[in-house]
Amino acid sequence: MRIQLKKTLADHPALADELAAWLKQAQQVQAQLGATQHATVTGNGNQVFQIAGSGINIQR
Repeated sequence: MRIQLKKTLADHPALADELAAWLKQAQQVQAQLGATQHATVTGNGNQVFQIAGSGINIQR
C-alpha cells in the first residue's frame, strides 16, 4: 500500500498538496481541542477504542 500511495502522490502532485493541507488543518483542530491519545497494544484479538468529544456512540 505504501508503494502504491507514493506512486499515486508522485503522479498527482495536487493530491499531495491537498492531503498536506488536510493534515495541517487536522493538527490545528487537535491543538485547539487539546486532545491527544496514545495506545500501545500487543497480542492477538485486541480491540482498542479512543474517543474525544461529546455525543459519540460506538456500536458493536
